[in-house]
Amino acid sequence: KVRDHVAPWLYTVCRNRALDIQRKESRMNPISEPMMAVTPSEEPNPSQRLEGVEQESQVLACLSKLPDNQQEVIRLKFQDGLSYKEVSEITGKSVSHVGVLIHNGVKTLRENMSDLAKEVS
Repeated sequence: KVRDHVAPWLYTVCRNRALDIQRKESRMNPISEPMMAVTPSEEPNPSQRLEGVEQESQVLACLSKLPDNQQEVIRLKFQDGLSYKEVSEITGKSVSHVGVLIHNGVKTLRENMSDLAKEVS
């Protein structure tokens, strides 16, 4: 009786193991040596880093020109990564008011950044 069930059981075990190995290997993409030499680094180069630092300082300068309530909600939302609801709880403003403040603040930031870019060029 047991011998009748060994073959199907063994087949199922081997099949499942083969599928596990196949799934594992499909997730792994080996990179050959020549491919590694051609793959660009994801790290920004020095000029990109400098550009990022300059852009960040421009954004912070434009942000400092906004009203305090807009500055506060924008910093909480984008620098601290909080949701509108969390920003609302912290500031004591309604979620919709937080949304309006963020929308208007970001709109003003875009305009100021655009004006700044026009001045530079």
